[in-house]
Amino acid sequence: MFEVPEALRSLRSRDFRAFFGAQTISQIGTYMLSVAEAWLVLSLTNSPLLMGARRRPVIARATN
Repeated sequence: MFEVPEALRSLRSRDFRAFFGAQTISQIGTYMLSVAEAWLVLSLTNSPLLMGARRRPVIARATN
């Protein structure tokens, strides 16, 4: 059997491995949603400018 590096010692815990796996899948889903939204905006409007500006209303509402 091989020695586990100190940095990966937390992966010995079953609960942490489950948490880490779930977080990884969640992050992949978040990035997929972001790409899908940009793709949808581009396909509906055919405007790269609107594709890049799709987050602006969210930022404007958060600062008010």
